[in-house]
Amino acid sequence: MRTGVKVWSANSESWKEIKVDCDFSFKWRVCGTMVKGFAYWIVGNGLGSNRKILVGSFDMSTEQLRLVPVPEGYSDPYCFYGLIWKDKFALAAFDGTKMYQVWTIENDSVGKESWTKKFTFELDFGFSLYTINAGNGKLLYNRGRQGLVFYDLETTKMKTVEIRKYNYLASGAHYYVESLLSIKGFKRLKENAKKMNLQQSHILFEI
Repeated sequence: MRTGVKVWSANSESWKEIKVDCDFSFKWRVCGTMVKGFAYWIVGNGLGSNRKILVGSFDMSTEQLRLVPVPEGYSDPYCFYGLIWKDKFALAAFDGTKMYQVWTIENDSVGKESWTKKFTFELDFGFSLYTINAGNGKLLYNRGRQGLVFYDLETTKMKTVEIRKYNYLASGAHYYVESLLSIKGFKRLKENAKKMNLQQSHILFEI
């Protein structure tokens, strides 16, 4: 499949296609983390022993897509979660026990990126496939089917925020700060469906 990027402009009410140089698959089909105008995903490139795990980032201002290899020693894309740590993008990497390492990119120059391990943290229930980055240094976990748990990376405190009465799993969460900005004037994407020529493009942004 061809990997592509299309950006929706609310001003021109049209799509713009951004050329990318390689194909890759997504850990998830939705945007993992948004930080300061950048969208981040955990992605895979290649097959079998040649498969590489990368962080894909898209700069909303320059409309450039960038791929950075994850720290060495990890081969499973499901070992990683993107998160926001002190207003920066970070990776939480699961080591196979109950421990997680948090990494950030220190050298941000293209082609010279380097990862630094900041700290580790432990969860008493080990690995959780359904981890959600809630933003602001907090992670939200689907703890089995028992309920939702907040973990604060700063204080290392854990708090159950919901005990489930029904059989479901939360699939997403967003950190929201009230703003005086108005979003009036933005049209729903379905109203512009005829203008979309998506074909096999995988990444779409609404800006």
